[in-house]
Order: sequence, then structure tokens, then C-alpha cells
Amino acid sequence: MKRRNSLWAIGLAVATTSLLTSQLVAATTQVKLEYCNTMASISTNTMGGKIKLTNTSNETINLEDLKVRYYYTVDEPLTQTLWCDHAGLMGSKGYETITSSVTSKFEALSSPTENADTYVEIGFKSGLSQLTPNGTIELQMRITNSSWKNYNQANDYSYEATPNTYIISEHVTLYYKGVLISGSEPRNEGVVDAIVTPLELSYDKNKAVSGACETQITFNGNTLASIKNNGGSLGTSDYSIDDKGILTFNASYLESLAEGDYQLVVSFNAGKSSVIHLQIMDTTDYDFAMTLETLQLKAGEEAIIPIKLNNVSTGINNANLVFTYDKELIEVQEILAGEIVPNSELSFKSAIHQTEGTFNLLFASAEQDGSDLITQSGDMVQVKIKAKKDFTSAPFKVLSMKDIADAQLKKITVLFKVK
Repeated sequence: MKRRNSLWAIGLAVATTSLLTSQLVAATTQVKLEYCNTMASISTNTMGGKIKLTNTSNETINLEDLKVRYYYTVDEPLTQTLWCDHAGLMGSKGYETITSSVTSKFEALSSPTENADTYVEIGFKSGLSQLTPNGTIELQMRITNSSWKNYNQANDYSYEATPNTYIISEHVTLYYKGVLISGSEPRNEGVVDAIVTPLELSYDKNKAVSGACETQITFNGNTLASIKNNGGSLGTSDYSIDDKGILTFNASYLESLAEGDYQLVVSFNAGKSSVIHLQIMDTTDYDFAMTLETLQLKAGEEAIIPIKLNNVSTGINNANLVFTYDKELIEVQEILAGEIVPNSELSFKSAIHQTEGTFNLLFASAEQDGSDLITQSGDMVQVKIKAKKDFTSAPFKVLSMKDIADAQLKKITVLFKVK
């Protein structure tokens, strides 16, 4: 029994470390955009200002993945030009001039508003130095037209009346890999956004478990404009939409993607875009996979959510799992061992941490002689939750999976996926 007690001690220590570490590590991409209007006159033949981008995340960012959009009305149908007077990058290598590497393009809005019919998109050429954590980019830009006629900035969406002061503007937008991460796009009053649900999709290249990869679009009077993956548009052969609005990604397209996580931007002729988070995996050569299903709950409703093990091909002697959830969205009330856990009173432990929004699961064979391993697929645990708000998604995500081993304490490879 000493071996079992040692395993429990290791598992509890690792779980505690995981919970503390999870509060310190942020994996999301965060960039702060500030705008300073240097052309404050309402009537002027030159619009523009300074843009500052600061990497506030712990990630290093490729500059070509960032795009800034400034929205305005052209007033007259004249050729538009962006002038970049200066652009500089301050990063881990010090100061670097990148003026010649700034790119721009002008696009007409497919659904113009009263204060925007055009935007200029400002980006950067590939191959530049990266924007390291706490690094900054500052650029000075101007917009003119071919006849140097005056613009009326009073009807421009991105115009800021405060001159020569950096502010966080909601009307100048920032995109990372095509996904809006700062600011708000202009929109017409009365437009009802299309709804795409669910937004979390996965596809397994393992033929034994793969199924349809689909989601529901409620168009609300809008039409589909494009679906883009990392800026590249999907062709009509990559997906299909039936008369009920079911969007299905074709297997040939999904098979062409490497394993990993993707963000697919679904845009419409009006209203907000939606971002589908797509996970591509291949469990063909994995020992087993853990799955969690999405569900739809209204505020106040309760549900019991199973976390399943699939493709169990070797006995599991021990496992240490930590999950995270949105504590503003759900309350985790109870965790019970599932049907496939032997001697659960001795071999299974769980703990709910409401203040952190996490819970951890520990399994260790009670006998440690190979007689009470997890040897079959099915429900490993059942989690009872109560919804605080309406939602349609997977209620929690895996934070860490450690110390998963067989009877000889050999590591077992595991994959977690949401269906």
C-alpha cells in the first residue's frame, strides 16, 4: 500500500501546483491598440494620426499577423492613398525602423453605414522582427485623395475629436490572424447579427471515431460573405450549407489540415463576424482519447455532464486531471466517479475549487497489482453543474493531464477533444 500512498501524494502535489500555475499563465494573444489624432480639423485634405500597438501578452507575435483598420467616408469617389511617414518597432533587439515594411489597402464596406463606407487596412510585410512581450510599434500615417479635396471628418467612424493624445479607441479596430481582438466594427442600426452555434468544433482523422464536423447558422436576414482560415478564403468545395443553415466542413478540406487549432472567421454581408475554433486531431495512434460533449442550458437549469474515455486499449493505473470552467457561467456542484472506475471509493478522489473556477480528478489503482485498472471505454466521471447564464458550449476545458500511466507506470498518451 505504500506505493498507492506515494501516488496519491504525487498526484495531490501536482494538482496543487497546476492550480497555482494556471493563475499565472495566460495563453491568449493580447495587444493593446492606442490611437492619437494629429489631424483634428473637421474639414481637412489630410486625415490621420499615430497608432501604437503594445504586446501585453506573454507570446511573441509575428507582425504579419496583425492588421489595423481605420473607417471613414470618402465623401467623393476619388482614389485614396495612405502615407506612412514613419514606423518603428521597439522590442528585445532594441529600436528598429520598419517604415518601408508597412502595407495598406483600401476596401469599400459591403454594408455601408452613415459614418463609414470605406476602411484602410494597415499591416506589415512578412519576415520582420517579431513583437516580443511588452514590445511596441508606433507608426505615423496620413490618408489623402487623388485631388487633395477636403474630407468631412464629422461623419467618419474612426475620427477622434481629442487631438494629440493617445487614447484606447473603440472605433479603430485590430485583428490578429483575421480575428477581431480590439475595437468595434461599424454597423447599421437595425441589423440583427447572424448566430453561429456551436463555435467549438473538432475533427478526428481517426476513421474509427470521425464524424460530421458541422455547426448551425441562423442568418437573421443576412447572407454569408466568406469563411477564412488565417486570412485565406475557403472555397465552396470546402464546405456546404443546407436549407436549414447547417454548415458542414467537407472531409477533404479537414483532412488537408495539419493537427492543431484553427480559427475560422465566418463573415456576413452585415453585422458581426463569428469565429469558429476548430481542433484537428488524429487519435489513430493514440492509446486513448478523452471526450466532452457540448450542450445548451438556460440560466437556472441543471445537468449531469459525462467526461468519457474512448479507445481504451491498455489498462490505466493512475491519472491526474485538472479542468477549468467559467465560474460566472456555471456552478460545479458535485463530481462522481463514472461506471468504468473500479473500486471508486478507494481509487477516485475529486476536489472543486469554486473561487478559482477549477476542479481536479485523481485516479490511482487501489490494489496496485494490475487487478483494478480502468480497462474499458465509457464514463470516467459525471459532473453535476448548474447554469448561471444561458450558454451553448462545452461547460469546461482541460487544464492539465499528467501522471497518466499503465500498470508498469509507463506513460500513456492521451488526447482531449470536445464534440
